[in-house]
Amino acid sequence: GEQAARALARLFRDATEEGLEVDAVRTLGTETVYAEMRRRFRVRGSEGTVVQRVFAAFRSEGGQWRLVELRIGVAGR
Repeated sequence: GEQAARALARLFRDATEEGLEVDAVRTLGTETVYAEMRRRFRVRGSEGTVVQRVFAAFRSEGGQWRLVELRIGVAGR
């Protein structure tokens, strides 16, 4: 929990977001949803846009969706 929160905070602290596009959403049964996304951002102090692949899995638990997996792909330009 806490370690994951710190890692997520680092991802966004030095970035200016430009966009997040959802490329695909897949369901597995009624309880799990997988999303593949493309994140575009600029890193503070640099020019040019960075693009990352983002994969997230959500699971329905007790009537709420919970993030159960998050993978960030290698950034490119």
